Amino acid sequence: LAALLGRTRAAVLRSLITPASTTQLARRVRISLASASEHTRILRAAALLTTHRSQGTSLHSLTPTAQTLLVQNS
Repeated sequence: LAALLGRTRAAVLRSLITPASTTQLARRVRISLASASEHTRILRAAALLTTHRSQGTSLHSLTPTAQTLLVQNS
């Protein structure tokens, strides 16, 4: 998976087994908030995650496609 997406984006996907806000995601993967935001934008454009606003916070979660990729590459 890292060869396809890059190490950080693969880590972002793996960390989203449980949905998370951008701040939570940055902490989980140990990247800056700006970097987490950029990675989620790219992964959303690739249809690998979805983002929903809830109580003023963006919550990111995996799409079925991303879940399949993770299962096949674990």
